[in-house]
Amino acid sequence: MLPVALPPQAGYNQPHYTAQGEKRGNCGLLDIGNMLQIAYNPQMTTAIFSFGVFTDLHYGDGLYMDRHCMDGEEKLRACVAAFNERKLPLAIFLGDLIDSTSDHAGEVRNAVAMSKVYATFQGERRMVLGNHDLCRLAKAEFLHAVGACPAEPYYSFDYHGVHFIVLDGNCHEDGSDFSAGNFQWDHAWVSPEQLRWLESDLARYSSCPTIVFIHENLERIQESGALDAHSVQNCAP
Repeated sequence: MLPVALPPQAGYNQPHYTAQGEKRGNCGLLDIGNMLQIAYNPQMTTAIFSFGVFTDLHYGDGLYMDRHCMDGEEKLRACVAAFNERKLPLAIFLGDLIDSTSDHAGEVRNAVAMSKVYATFQGERRMVLGNHDLCRLAKAEFLHAVGACPAEPYYSFDYHGVHFIVLDGNCHEDGSDFSAGNFQWDHAWVSPEQLRWLESDLARYSSCPTIVFIHENLERIQESGALDAHSVQNCAP
């Protein structure tokens, strides 16, 4: 698989500012050619293609920690505008599109609203599930509300000779799904069924450069040496 650590020149963050000039978050762009250059061809100077990545917009009514949830839609519009300006062919959302609201209907409404903004992206769109997307919704409900294609919590696809794998870390230890708030965010697992599928998928595409996406972290230990509560519990130590 391709390395996930990128050099500074491999992408950039576009700051997002409110109408009042307050900075609240970034839009990120990753250059796939730089990843391939690191892994396969040190002489490569031209990117194969570029794609956009965004995550954790937490759209809703809340305001807590550094999360201005009500700004999520505005941030997504800025993000999509940046992607369209660069004529990117592919964008991937990495989870937590919405945040918790007071009722089920509100979360469906917010998911639909955000999906309409995402649909203004002029390239191919992909989705990854986040735990906050499931505060009041089941996985199938959320995926249906945002019009995800495929409407599956984990899947793979190919693009320009690169194999992409989307994993779902929103499971209990027994493999059952996080659903409608019946979970602890810091006890996330990749299900045994999914791991079997992953092993088969990797074997089938062993000759392809491969990139894996998941909402949770895949490293248990932080640089400080402490355990990372944001990682899946059954990732490699």
